[in-house]
Amino acid sequence: PPAIHIPVFQTPISHHPSPKSSSRMTEKERIINCMSPLVAALDKADPEWAIFGSAALALCGMDMPVADIDIILSPEGAARMEQEWLRTGMAPPLDQESAPQSQFRSHLVRNNSTSIMVELSGGLEIRTEEGWMPVRPREVLTTPTGIRHCSLQECKRLLTLFGRPKDLHRLRLIEAHHTHCH
Repeated sequence: PPAIHIPVFQTPISHHPSPKSSSRMTEKERIINCMSPLVAALDKADPEWAIFGSAALALCGMDMPVADIDIILSPEGAARMEQEWLRTGMAPPLDQESAPQSQFRSHLVRNNSTSIMVELSGGLEIRTEEGWMPVRPREVLTTPTGIRHCSLQECKRLLTLFGRPKDLHRLRLIEAHHTHCH
């Protein structure tokens, strides 16, 4: 029943709104808390979905702030999730056009009703000298709760491919983390 969908997207953080209580949660715990209710719908929409970006790095054990959870999936999977979220009132429709000079293009769907904003990139492509190139994760790990995310090596590959200043900064953080862990 539709009434069940609203509490599913609430998290324990919402029951304890003081910043002190939410700050005790690690970024990894915040991501797991946010994503756990979404796993079944994502698996149904596209079994190959995967978290990438800062959230994937946090799930790999990096101590990194996470402003949103970026998920790559097929264009059809993004469309199915968008329809589900629109049907249940979880996500407002977005203007899908990206700027002509944009480095990336995808079917973009955002869900602002979750504890961390979830951003789906359906059919993500990156602009290269040869034209548009599809971006699909090659190495994906799955948490015990079924949350799929890029491995640390895959995060490094994608950050190198994206090449923006924030991506290169994250690569340096990974290298520093790797040096301290070994």
